[in-house]
Amino acid sequence: MISEILNRVCKEKSKKNKIKLLQEADSYALRTILQGGYNDNITFEFPSGKPPYETNGKDLPLESVCRGFSKLIVSRGNTSVVAESVLIKSLEKLHPDEAELLLLMVEKSIPTKYKGLTPSLIKDAFPSIF
Repeated sequence: MISEILNRVCKEKSKKNKIKLLQEADSYALRTILQGGYNDNITFEFPSGKPPYETNGKDLPLESVCRGFSKLIVSRGNTSVVAESVLIKSLEKLHPDEAELLLLMVEKSIPTKYKGLTPSLIKDAFPSIF
């Protein structure tokens, strides 16, 4: 799970080891989360605040919804109500830790939970994200 990868990265002491862990775990889902959370050129059209959702026990990894969610992000025709509906459906499919990470990405607040996961670190690991 992406949340587990980010927890391991944050526990590492050296920047070199953090970069190595990120690069070894490189995936479409990881890059999507990091790009969405750290690239200021990407914005989200969701109503503010935490959307109302309930986990339903599917506990799917983030990779399972990431491709569909990223299509929504680049789509221009969705209203924020439709977007929030898709976000809620995505959140309800995910493991609770992955759902929390997805919300942190949308709110651009990944560093509030994952201390040490800085824009500089992300840029060094994946320069093309910015």
